[in-house]
Amino acid sequence: MRAWNSRSLVVFLSAVALAKLALLVLHGPFTESDAEGYSSYADLILSGGGWLDSIVFDQGATPITALRPIGFPALWALMRLIFGHQGGDYGVIVVQIALSLFATALVYRVAFRLLGVTWMALLVTAGYGLSIQFLYDLMLLTDSVFNSTLVIIFALPALAVLEAKPVRLRTLAVVSACILLAQSWRAVLMYLGYSFAPILIWWLGRDLRARWPKMIGRLCAMVLPIVIFLGATVAWNEMRSGYPFVVIGTTVPIQGMVKAAGRGRAVFDGDTPIDHAAHAILRQYSYPEVLEIEDAVRRDTGFNAVEMARLESALYFRSWAHHPLAMLEVGLNNFSPHIVGQFFDFEDGLDTSVSIVTTQHILPPFRALKAGMLKGDAVAIVTLAATGILRVVSWLLFTLFALGVPILWLRDAIKKKERTIEISVLAAGWFAFMAYLAPLLLLHFAIRFLPAVLPWGLIGAVFVARDLWLRMHKRTNPTRMAT
Repeated sequence: MRAWNSRSLVVFLSAVALAKLALLVLHGPFTESDAEGYSSYADLILSGGGWLDSIVFDQGATPITALRPIGFPALWALMRLIFGHQGGDYGVIVVQIALSLFATALVYRVAFRLLGVTWMALLVTAGYGLSIQFLYDLMLLTDSVFNSTLVIIFALPALAVLEAKPVRLRTLAVVSACILLAQSWRAVLMYLGYSFAPILIWWLGRDLRARWPKMIGRLCAMVLPIVIFLGATVAWNEMRSGYPFVVIGTTVPIQGMVKAAGRGRAVFDGDTPIDHAAHAILRQYSYPEVLEIEDAVRRDTGFNAVEMARLESALYFRSWAHHPLAMLEVGLNNFSPHIVGQFFDFEDGLDTSVSIVTTQHILPPFRALKAGMLKGDAVAIVTLAATGILRVVSWLLFTLFALGVPILWLRDAIKKKERTIEISVLAAGWFAFMAYLAPLLLLHFAIRFLPAVLPWGLIGAVFVARDLWLRMHKRTNPTRMAT
């Protein structure tokens, strides 16, 4: 087994760390609108008071202590306790950068084990390290720590499988702790955790053969803590509010319905208060109108956040039962070209990051560039050519990943080739990517969600591209063996 090049990795990680710290010093932590809620929750934790034993639901918006899990606010509160209010903001970012660098190092190691070539492993690592994750490592939101933790949850078992290492108690404890942390960062893990089931089950059971009791013991050691955590959260919230829940989520369930209605689909065809409010309010089919619908329903019915969440969830599932094609259409339309752009289209990634922070783009719109090209503008011609090449490459690599990995897995599994373990790890990564992405597209997707599974897409794309190249090279040079 070839040793991975630690010097190259250290140089890359050092450069990335310096770039992030420089931006942190020059600009300070970046924020988005959700950051205010987490900050308020952190201050509430530090202030003491009755938040530990009481949540009051009225006709207003969901209380922050019911809307957000406690993990990230608790981290922020700890940093503020240690470094002060403003210093705590910087402390959170430093923690995010450190955790992201550790996850990036694991990505390099997995990439090297699968690709076997330093420059390819570095290419994949750069694709992940310089993706949209770079920006969110500097953002006071849960996305950085959540994404990094999920990368670790996949990478550690994948490395153990690839390196034929037995299940060690230390690794099992780290993975189990990461699952707990990820659930405390964002409650969505309890719905998307199945994405990582294949690699976790394979890792826990691969060296046991017929010893099922030991495998069940390992599964219990990993699963029971999260089950206990969720049960304790539900019990705590019921004690505080009278309602059993993990978190209360509103707005998101009916966003997709509003999008479907905007495409002419009659999804608000029931007799609920939301149906009536949607007919009265929807004109532009925009996010502000979603909030108007909720406000109108609360005002007219007196529903609190729990009752609103239950009603919205019921309507969302009703839409899938009565209008499945319309809701599937929403999911397909939620697929953004920026997802593909994360496959080594660094210009698109940079433009996406800049637009999130400034609402501006680094390049003129396509129509302006096209007009300049028709007028013979050399800059417009070069820009269109360069961005066009990057777009074609990223779409090609995404397609190779999406189609190539399952084809390779089926072929090698049927023929029982020596590479079955490597291909199976790629297939587990493919499943994690697709199983994680699909439900988010069907409900609500933002590009900041993608880095949680992006590395396995990048590795799969490069692996399939290299495999295809070697096969073509072997056909044109039959006397030489590809290595």
